Amino acid sequence: GANARAGPHAHLFAPLPRPPRLPIRTDPGTRSPPASANAMGSAFSAPYVVPDATGRTALVTGANCGLGFESALAFAKAGASVILACRSQEKGDQAMGLIRAQVPEASLDLEIVDLGSFASVRALGERLAAKNVVIDILMNNAGVMALPERQVTEDGNEVQLQVNHLSHFLLTSLVLPLLSPAARVVSVSSVAHKWTASVPFDDLQQGGEGAYGPWSAYAVSKVANLLFTRELNKRLSAAGKSGIVAVAAHPGITATELKRHRGPSFLLDSLASTADQGALSQLRASLDPTVKPNDYFGPRFGPFGAPVLTPMSPLARDDDVAARLWDASVAITGAEWAGM
Repeated sequence: GANARAGPHAHLFAPLPRPPRLPIRTDPGTRSPPASANAMGSAFSAPYVVPDATGRTALVTGANCGLGFESALAFAKAGASVILACRSQEKGDQAMGLIRAQVPEASLDLEIVDLGSFASVRALGERLAAKNVVIDILMNNAGVMALPERQVTEDGNEVQLQVNHLSHFLLTSLVLPLLSPAARVVSVSSVAHKWTASVPFDDLQQGGEGAYGPWSAYAVSKVANLLFTRELNKRLSAAGKSGIVAVAAHPGITATELKRHRGPSFLLDSLASTADQGALSQLRASLDPTVKPNDYFGPRFGPFGAPVLTPMSPLARDDDVAARLWDASVAITGAEWAGM
């Protein structure tokens, strides 16, 4: 009763503290100074400062909202040129307007791409090649999460598998000749990659009777991001392109549009970071000069916190599975990896 709560065990009845809101700091001035753009810190961890990115070009998929938008904004603040790859002209224009409102001198370019269409991805690759763009950071960010019912794209693939993995696999193959010698390929994965113990190669599309599950399909697509990163590094090294480094990141739990199919969850929502905080993991993966192949960044405390190196599942580190998924992805997408 009341006496028990006032005694030596009173701490057991105290309400759990809400996780800290990890403030974003932007250095003062009309222009982000060379040394930094944004910084995040908390009582528990050192702040992460986004370094200067002047002279670099970043291509970000899904750049009109959520993590993609915040990444594009941070790149622009840090002095990089940014190509926003968005699904619609209207949303892309809105995103560019919001960035220019904060960074009037930003160097921005908009490209329209539907990751639910291999033809659209190929058209983007052709346009970028025609412009002779040199890309220093390819951020494979766009994604869909836990669609309640199984859906297929115009190419006949399960939507999460295509949007989250296959189209980024194809896009990376197309822009590979455009990558600078020390480029980064950053794949945005998820803690959900740990929710599957295998890749269902016998039914990768989860089209069999009762095979589809919203979260199982999402988990497969997210472990695919990490397996792709692993095999890509292996092939880059073998092709003498080891200056190009493939890495991955996850945002923890963020309050972004991805969650719209998840439904409300008081516990998850109470732990959620804002999108600008969640994006810091993929920004560190993009810009940290000490990054090594297959590094995987995520928030220090899982759902939230400053970005640090974080472990991935044994499945995500399986070289045999990674090689098999690569072959399956080539077969589905028709991707041509010149010299790879």
